[in-house]
Amino acid sequence: MQNRWLGILLALAVAWPLAGAAAIRDGAQHFPRFEQLDANHDGLLSRSELPNSLQDMRAHFSQYAYVGGRISQDTYARYVAYANVPDGVWVTLAESGTRDP
Repeated sequence: MQNRWLGILLALAVAWPLAGAAAIRDGAQHFPRFEQLDANHDGLLSRSELPNSLQDMRAHFSQYAYVGGRISQDTYARYVAYANVPDGVWVTLAESGTRDP
C-alpha cells in the first residue's frame, strides 16, 4: 500500500511541472532540438542555455533539473512530447520507458 502511494506521489511530482506545458499544446509551438540548446555540448541544459521562449521550463527550472541541477536530454524530450500531446492523452513515465540517469 505504501508503494502505491509513493508511486502516486512520484507521478504527481513529475507531472505537476509538466502541466504548465499543457497551455502550449493548443498553439503549435516548435521546440528547438536539444543539441541546439546545449551550447557547451555537455549533454545537459543549464538555465542559461534555455531560451526565453521556454518560459514555463525556465520558471520551473528546479522541478525539471534532476541531474546535478541541470536538465537531461530525456527530461527535455518528455517536456516537448507532453507539450505536443493532444488534450486528454497522458503518457506516464512508466509508459514512456525513459528514465534519467
